[in-house]
Amino acid sequence: MMRNKLFPSLAGAAIVLMIMASSVMAQSAYRLEVIARTGEQLGGAVPAALAPSASINDAGKVAFVARNTTGTQANGRIMLLNNGVIEEDCAVGALASASDAVQVNNNDQIIFRMYSNDGLFSDVVRLDDNCSGLILGRGSMSSQFPQPFDVVLPNPAVNNTGRGVFSGDVGSNTRVGSRADGTGSYNVSPFLRGFPNLFPMIADNDTTVVRWGASATSPLLRFIDTTSTFNTANFIADSTNFNAIGEQPGMSDDGNVVVKAKLGDMNV
Repeated sequence: MMRNKLFPSLAGAAIVLMIMASSVMAQSAYRLEVIARTGEQLGGAVPAALAPSASINDAGKVAFVARNTTGTQANGRIMLLNNGVIEEDCAVGALASASDAVQVNNNDQIIFRMYSNDGLFSDVVRLDDNCSGLILGRGSMSSQFPQPFDVVLPNPAVNNTGRGVFSGDVGSNTRVGSRADGTGSYNVSPFLRGFPNLFPMIADNDTTVVRWGASATSPLLRFIDTTSTFNTANFIADSTNFNAIGEQPGMSDDGNVVVKAKLGDMNV
């Protein structure tokens, strides 16, 4: 059994950077800076769509996925822009596609998920420099080329040491995996059933936060150390604290966690 997932791109859209600035009234205001726009030249091509999930690091460099209409780059280009200057423009190619979500760390490493157009193979890739890097997670639906996962899923994350965290399906189960390079062993969590959409985040001390389940009342867990095991976790929030817990938590470099939740009739 396998899930079906659709992550639509945004056509006729723009990647916009919001910058805090001080107004003449000494109040906070946002200045909007357009990073990229559909229908306008971006590197060697004009994107027809921009994926809705962009990422920014501490230096202000912005990573995102651009999609063209024709040619070998139609299935996604992984972009990294620095103050309007293109530093990475990496085409996925004609036989594969990139999922929408990317994340860039402070070393300009970009993590994303790609999958073959025939649906048999999927990879979590970390780009390090000049469109080269490592495969941190692999999935295969082919019995001739087995991998630890049947499919690795969108929404991976990477910390500033380059360790990636992601989720993947194995049969009718889903688990979280972590790896620092393309050759070491996988560190994996216990299994979850029901094909939950997981959005793990990882801090520089290798703690990982994830909502543990598909339900809005599933608990928010922080795994203590994902370099060796996922067996120890702290409950950050659960149904005794909130009526609903968001599926996409955020995590700072030093391990502080933020999440949208519902308490009574209030969103907090």
